[in-house]
Amino acid sequence: MTSHRSPLQRIVSLHTPGSWEREGTTVFALNRRDYNRWVTTVHAGHDDEDQRVSAAECEAIARVIEASPDLLEACQQAARYLDPAKYPDAVRAVDAAIAKALGVQANANSTYLARKG
Repeated sequence: MTSHRSPLQRIVSLHTPGSWEREGTTVFALNRRDYNRWVTTVHAGHDDEDQRVSAAECEAIARVIEASPDLLEACQQAARYLDPAKYPDAVRAVDAAIAKALGVQANANSTYLARKG
């Protein structure tokens, strides 16, 4: 059976649906049976001055990871309404963010990622 989804739709479908949960610096998604579908933990490393990164910074990064599905959806919705003629910088920024989230190249000449997302 042949898929009728576009390449972009196939890429988007690779993302884990639903909300992601966070406990401290650990972010996880549950499957339908409430088992971990995946888990990731932000571990402290060292900053530019070779100082240990704080737990607060690690939690802040985990919050961004937790919000990723919502941020992608927000970018895709915003892109549908942004007028490239009025807001070219915003459209480029949104397209770049969508492309980065989907792991594809942004098209420098159009807003196809945002318009089709």
